Amino acid sequence: MRNMMLWGLLSLLPMQLSAQVNPKKGYVITNTNDTIYGTVDYLTDWENAESCLFRKSGGQDFKRLLPSDIGGYCLDGEGVCYVSRELKTGSVTQRQFAEYLLKGGVSLFRYYYDGDNYYGFVDTNGKEVVMRDDKLNEDLSRYTEKLPLLKVRNILPMKSE
Repeated sequence: MRNMMLWGLLSLLPMQLSAQVNPKKGYVITNTNDTIYGTVDYLTDWENAESCLFRKSGGQDFKRLLPSDIGGYCLDGEGVCYVSRELKTGSVTQRQFAEYLLKGGVSLFRYYYDGDNYYGFVDTNGKEVVMRDDKLNEDLSRYTEKLPLLKVRNILPMKSE
C-alpha cells in the first residue's frame, strides 16, 4: 500500500514541474542591441524582475539570462517589455529587469523588489523619480477630490473611507 502511494505521488511530480512553464513567443535584446527571437518563459513579477528564461527559436532548452547578460526582453504582440536597469530601492542599488509601461517624453516603468511594486518616472534628460506602489496610490488619491470626472470614471484610485 505504501509503495502504491509513493508511486502515485512520484508520478505527479513531472506534471507539477511542467505546469510551471508559461511559454510565450518573444525575443531578447542583447547588450549590443541585436535581437534574438525565440520563446520567453513568462513567470511571476518577482521572477521576471530577477531573470529571463529564454529558448532560441529551434532550441531545446531554456537558458536563464540575468539583467547583466542582456539589455531586455519582450513578448511578441502582447505589449510586455522588460529592460535591464540599475534600480535604487532605499539604500540598495542593483541591476534588475523593469517592465516598461510607457515610453516617451516621460517614461514609466514598474519593477518588483522585496514584496513591493515600485514605479519609476524617467524624463528625456535621465532624471528619475521612483515611488513605492502604496506611496503612489496615496499621493494620487489626494487629487481625486479636485478631479471629480476622473474619480467617477475610476481612472485614478479613490480615497478609501
